Amino acid sequence: MIKNLIGKNKDAVILGGGKFLQVAIALLSIKLLTSILSEQEVGQYYLLLTIIMLFDFSLLNPVGQYFGRHVIGWQYSGRLSVATNSLLFIRLLAILFSIFIAYLAYLQFDYNQYYDLSEFLLFIFMSLFSGTY
Repeated sequence: MIKNLIGKNKDAVILGGGKFLQVAIALLSIKLLTSILSEQEVGQYYLLLTIIMLFDFSLLNPVGQYFGRHVIGWQYSGRLSVATNSLLFIRLLAILFSIFIAYLAYLQFDYNQYYDLSEFLLFIFMSLFSGTY
């Protein structure tokens, strides 16, 4: 009976199992993170993660969603390469703008007590640029 149920709902089982695995990995990583790092290091980690998520969700994600909604239409019309090049250019501009905002945040919020400026900006750049695959 279970085999028959799984066969009919294979996609749901795969998605559910994947989400369960994702949550399990997240819980394990938090446990490892908090047991290996000090409280201040965990705070610095979450600070960097929050800054990356701010830029990603506010500047890069909307452009990617727009591209994803229209990619099939551009492929049928033969304009996919132009759209892809435009997407890459817009992402690069958004990343450079994010670096500028990150620099201002670094100065405004006195992050120099936690990070070196060049390392901070390089981390922001590499994290945002790595999403351009």
